Amino acid sequence: MQITKCRVCNTARHSLGKSTNQLVPLSEGGIIKLAFSITIPDRLLKPFVAVVLLYRRIRYGYAFHRIPLTQGKYAIVDPEDFERLNKYKWHAIKSKNTFYASRCIRLGNRKWKHIKMHREILDAPDHLFVDHINHHGYDNRKANIRTATHGQNCYNRVHFRKHQSSKYKGVSLNKRKMKWIARIRYDGKHKFIGYFDDEIEAAKAYDEAAKKYHGEFAVLNFP
Repeated sequence: MQITKCRVCNTARHSLGKSTNQLVPLSEGGIIKLAFSITIPDRLLKPFVAVVLLYRRIRYGYAFHRIPLTQGKYAIVDPEDFERLNKYKWHAIKSKNTFYASRCIRLGNRKWKHIKMHREILDAPDHLFVDHINHHGYDNRKANIRTATHGQNCYNRVHFRKHQSSKYKGVSLNKRKMKWIARIRYDGKHKFIGYFDDEIEAAKAYDEAAKKYHGEFAVLNFP
């Protein structure tokens, strides 16, 4: 069963046309799919959207709208940002461990400019980055994005465990001494925190240093 999504709330389609039912063959085996659209009159649209936003606030703790991207993805934004952003076609751009919303504008002959949704929302100056607090590049609520320097943006990176000797950020094993080392990067340099017999104690020591040096951008092993 397929329900056509609404451009306003991405939940159910509204239109002035009639609702329709259609049987569509899926394979030679005789399997069929019932596809239909739900008609919501314009006078009921605002109350309907209000109910959807209330439901999302109760379930997720905040209200948001979805904006469709390519590759079957979507971005989420604050209700007050939806109308001005939804009029553009946005693309899903894959990064190392997330994806971002981006669109293109033509500057001239064979010249294009890529605009990231999160930068457009904050109107970020060119010399600053936009950091996603929860590391989800598609979550463009203003509560989740903030301007940052290059260093601050790096502080808020998650720890990739692949090919690492420790599952904790800022911790590695010194195989010669058979001890755990805690280190932190700050102001472009690595700071040595100490040697530890226990991996968890090294991770906790890193957390304390991260709070001191990285502040609100710190990613902790034990939040």
